[in-house]
Amino acid sequence: MTSVIRGLVSFVAWFLLAFLLRWVWTMLSSPQGSSLPMTGDGEDKQAGTRLDLTTPDESDELNELLKPKREPSTEGDQGFTPLNPPKLVTTKDPEEMAKAVRHLTEK
Repeated sequence: MTSVIRGLVSFVAWFLLAFLLRWVWTMLSSPQGSSLPMTGDGEDKQAGTRLDLTTPDESDELNELLKPKREPSTEGDQGFTPLNPPKLVTTKDPEEMAKAVRHLTEK
C-alpha cells in the first residue's frame, strides 16, 4: 500500500512539474513575450511556423521502372545457369597440416 501511495504522489508531482514547465515554455515563446521586433505585416507573424512540402508526380517514371525489361534473346542464351564456384582442394600433406595445427595450438 505504501508503494501505491508513493507512486500516486510522485505521479501528481511530476504531472504538476510538467504542466508548470509547459506553461512557462508557452509564455516564453508567445509573441507578446518575444523581444524580436515585429515588421508590421500580419503575414510575418506566421512566417516560419508552417512547412508545406509537395513532391513532384513521378508515377510514370515509377511505372516504367516496375515494368519487366525484355531484351532480345540471343541464340546462346539458355536461361538460368547456376554458379559453379571452384572447389577448394588442399594439396598439402596431412602430416604437414597436423604439424601446423600443433604449432598454432602451442602459442
